[in-house]
Amino acid sequence: TFLNSFIKSIYKNGLTTSNYIILNQTLTTILRPLFGIFFCLSVVLTSYFGNYIMCIMLPLIFIMNHKNFRNLVDQAIGFWLFVLMSLLQYLLGINVRLNGDIIDVSKPSIIIMNHRTRLDWLYIWNALYRMNPWLIVNLKIALKHELQYFPGVGFGMLVSNYLFFKRKMIEDGPMIDECIDYFTYLGKPFQIFMFPEGTDKSEYTTLRSNTYASKNGLKPLNYCLYPRTAGFVRLLKKMRENNYISSVYNMTIGYPNNIVQSELSLGLKGNVPKNVHFDVEKIDINSIPYDDEDVSKWLTELWQKKDIKLQNYYQQPLASRRKFDNDTIEGVWIKDSWKQFFVKTVSLAVWCGLCPLWCYHLTFLWIVQVLFIYMLIVKFFIWLFFGRVDHFIRWFWKRETNYKNQNPQDVPFIKSCMKSDANNPNKPGFLHDGHTIIINMTHPNNYWTTTPVGYTTTQRLFDCTTPIQVSGNNDVEVSSTIATTTNGETVAVVTCTVKDGNANNQQAWMNENGMGWITTPGRDQTMVRTYRCDRETGSWYSGNSPADTVRFVRCSNQNP
Repeated sequence: TFLNSFIKSIYKNGLTTSNYIILNQTLTTILRPLFGIFFCLSVVLTSYFGNYIMCIMLPLIFIMNHKNFRNLVDQAIGFWLFVLMSLLQYLLGINVRLNGDIIDVSKPSIIIMNHRTRLDWLYIWNALYRMNPWLIVNLKIALKHELQYFPGVGFGMLVSNYLFFKRKMIEDGPMIDECIDYFTYLGKPFQIFMFPEGTDKSEYTTLRSNTYASKNGLKPLNYCLYPRTAGFVRLLKKMRENNYISSVYNMTIGYPNNIVQSELSLGLKGNVPKNVHFDVEKIDINSIPYDDEDVSKWLTELWQKKDIKLQNYYQQPLASRRKFDNDTIEGVWIKDSWKQFFVKTVSLAVWCGLCPLWCYHLTFLWIVQVLFIYMLIVKFFIWLFFGRVDHFIRWFWKRETNYKNQNPQDVPFIKSCMKSDANNPNKPGFLHDGHTIIINMTHPNNYWTTTPVGYTTTQRLFDCTTPIQVSGNNDVEVSSTIATTTNGETVAVVTCTVKDGNANNQQAWMNENGMGWITTPGRDQTMVRTYRCDRETGSWYSGNSPADTVRFVRCSNQNP
């Protein structure tokens, strides 16, 4: 923006068109990398100053109400985001256009978006700020685990309680549950933003996505990657259980001009997309299926539709005519209001003034130096005792609220294959003649095994067709819950009951690991097994030691 204004002022003073073009290209080649380097240094420096402020604020957690502490921290981090937004818009000249449905800042929701480049998450702030400034305070982003180590910014994201995924549901699942319980306790309507694809679109990831499509009988996508559904399914399920979601917002990002793929291209060359377009579609939560497999299928189909939308977008030959506009949108946001512009520029000025002043006083003013050393000590002790600052904040919340995460959860595959009430998915259902529940031994890495690794087997713990010979009006009820005991141990309790509701005095076989018995005529017979989770391997086992690992992986209805 500064560069273009400077060149245009020269052009107005008599520069010929050809010389203007040459000057424009020359200055762009020289100054663009400098702008990119200045942007990166500004972000890192101001974020470290933000770390300094956050560490000074952390002791407030011991004296403040936790909800008030969370509000203070979120607003402080939102104040820093003005640096990012202002530099992108005013220094690098990125224009953002947003259209579609309005994101309701007063209600918790999930925002999902395609991941075209590694820089997509940078531009989302400008888009949401334009729609409603409070969205930048309420937004929590789901990111890959490695980004927490980004200099300066990573610590701020941890303080803000972003969700960092390791892409292992045995670890990510409990993290999701705990974070959503935390957000629910706070009573604030957070918007959780995630990229279901898990990574940006590149030549390699596109090939991998198309290979996955070929193996699963899906059509290849040209403008998106097929989403990794497990994280979204778990997040949606937990938010539903907590009654902490009203909508899912399907956001699509498009680059009408140039596409800049990585941080290196921005930081070293100063390359940025000239324009970034966003489209928002609001999806009512009641229109999304409840069953995990159906949710996964729904998300896959949504991404196929998104790919078609992007195909229509990019097939427009003129970049200036590429838009997501349609007749059903609620609004279009192209420019900041004067209030938004004022707040953004004043905030940038404050940060640009305070950071150099802080660096200057750090060289000789003892109180600033002491607080800097204090920041390093705080970070070290948090790392030593808690691993991460978000773990420390949530540990304090759990201690304050006596949080134990003991709410039972239905094992998804059991719920999906029982004849349960569709309007009440948590209600236990029944299996009837010809239906089978199979719980197989497995290792979390999806190959059949016992412990130690190397022996291969499949073990049926409950098979309601052959071992349990159901006859007459006898039904088999299978239920399962996962809970955490008072000593922190995770257990799964599986119950299998032969029901003789009409007392028809018919016998039925029950079987467990090859050992069975005949039920007493006219009575219900119940068999219960408890399995424990080995936290090191994520495996389930029965007994006192993980001699056998067990994982609930699939069910089949022979007569669905």
